[in-house]
Amino acid sequence: MTTPHGRTAALLGLAVVVALTGWLALHHLVGSSAHATGADGPRVTTVTSGPFSIGLSLKASVTRQDPHDVSTGGRDIEWSVHDGEQVYRGQVLGRSRVSPAAQRLRARLEDARRDRATQRDLAVLELADADRDIRTVRRNLRHVDGPGRTNAEEAVDAARDARRKLVIRLNQDDAESTDAIGTLTRRLAQARQRHRVVAPRTGIFRMVGERPVVTADQYTMTAALAPEEAYRARLLESDSALSGQVRIPAGPTDFTCASVSIAHAGQNSDPARAVCVVPRQVRLVHDLQGTLEVTLWHSDSQLLLDAAAIEDYDPARQIGYVTLAGSSARQRITAGPSDGEQVVVLDGLREGDQVQS
Repeated sequence: MTTPHGRTAALLGLAVVVALTGWLALHHLVGSSAHATGADGPRVTTVTSGPFSIGLSLKASVTRQDPHDVSTGGRDIEWSVHDGEQVYRGQVLGRSRVSPAAQRLRARLEDARRDRATQRDLAVLELADADRDIRTVRRNLRHVDGPGRTNAEEAVDAARDARRKLVIRLNQDDAESTDAIGTLTRRLAQARQRHRVVAPRTGIFRMVGERPVVTADQYTMTAALAPEEAYRARLLESDSALSGQVRIPAGPTDFTCASVSIAHAGQNSDPARAVCVVPRQVRLVHDLQGTLEVTLWHSDSQLLLDAAAIEDYDPARQIGYVTLAGSSARQRITAGPSDGEQVVVLDGLREGDQVQS
């Protein structure tokens, strides 16, 4: 049987155990809080490592691309494709017909060739007459003696000189005729060359009245960017291609845009726009509404720090300072991209380092 004194001792021992347990729990909580906030209140944050992405979530709409004009250069084209036919970028759609100018040039060329042939026939006759004159004066020279011989010799020299001059003139005339024929031949070849008309892109060939176009079977997701979103996109601009994820509640399943471009605002005050080229296998209709998630920057592994921990940050140099936990020492760091909550640490800290924020 337990005596009153024994029951009192047991209750006293139980009270001591409860009090001691409460004190230890309180001490643990206070100690943990002091570790997180510091004795004087500053919070301590740890440098971590992991994947990091910066993106934009934009409201976008589906737009069908405008038809592309087919350039004919004002020529009369003989088309080799039909209205409504599927065509592909670079495909020959038709060739220009032979122009009336080519027909006129061909007639002039034929006339020039006939004139040269006639000119050469006349030259043969003129040379024959010159040779006959030389033979005549040479015969006369054989029958002349005495004072009249000098005049006969001069007549032979004159006939020979006339023939030389005739040959020079005939050669010049023939060269000019040949040059003119060569020029007409080249001009005719250029005029007869049939101009090829090619498709500017893949799509459907259409004749809108007299205007040939290719209607692209292609859609885009287009979204306007708020000024702060455009600013972030410009800061993170690089040569790397952007990608995006599209979700259309009333459309197909989510799909990826492998090519997303950012068109920044110009002087006409139009907002910056993100344009996603929709894959051809995705079937859409004009003006559907959805969400475009654009990844501006991504890395599979980076050192990350709470952005609030950085002090005296210089954006131009990407240099800032942090205060190491447990001391007043300041550490200079080089910072990279930030989403406003976390920042990439490029230099100055290691994983596991603790700083005040």
